[in-house]
Formats: sequence, structure tokens, C-alpha cells
Amino acid sequence: MSHLCPIEMSDCPSSGIVTGEADDFGMGADERARCTTREVLTEVLSGRRTVASAAIVLAVGVRQIHRLLIRFREDGGGALIHKSRGQPSNHSVSPGIREYALELVRTRYSDFGPTLAIEVLQDKHAIKVGRETLRT
Repeated sequence: MSHLCPIEMSDCPSSGIVTGEADDFGMGADERARCTTREVLTEVLSGRRTVASAAIVLAVGVRQIHRLLIRFREDGGGALIHKSRGQPSNHSVSPGIREYALELVRTRYSDFGPTLAIEVLQDKHAIKVGRETLRT
């Protein structure tokens, strides 16, 4: 483990196969790509690779490499993980409103389809939920 990155390089699976599915480490394809990014940034900081060659390898611009290097120096390997990871979606409906809407549809509008049900909920009850919320 280097002083630059608090995460062991062995934490990244090095199977070479990138799929869209999460593996045993809970990492998807994006996180596995970030492992490569961490390795390349470590090479840049140690002087074994230039910023321009790192930009080519990672298929990003030189300016993006400089931004990543700043974050990598400050926060280590954890800085490369997306800041929104683990946060609820901005478009999610709160569980209380969701349950209330589902209960209304079950009791009063059970014979309605999801599209008509969301229109009625919006008009009569001022509740805005997505069609897929009611479909499930």
C-alpha cells in the first residue's frame, strides 16, 4: 500500500474481463475502470507516465487528468468514486407518499391502469408519482 492511496491495489479485481454486472467486491464496470485510473494516476505521480499518455490510456482529456490528479492527491483512491454513490436518487418519491399513493390506488382506483391512476392522483389528490411506481 502506498502513502498516496489508502486502498490496496489487490482490492481491484484484475481479471481483465469487464462486464456490466457487479462482482464479488460489489464493484460494477465503472468501479473496475476506476481501478485502472488509480493505477495510471499513480504512475503519473511517480513520474513513470506523462499526463498526455495517461489521457490517451484513460480516453479522457488532459484537463480531466489534471482534475483527477488534484482529487487523487487530496483524498487518495476514494476520491475516484462517484460522490453520489450510496445517496438516494433526486427523483425518488419519499416512502410515505409512495405508500399513501399505492393505498389510494388499491382502495379507490383498483380498476384503473397506471397511466390513468397517476392522472387521477395528480388531479384529485395533488400527489405526483411515476407510472412505474404504480405499475409495481
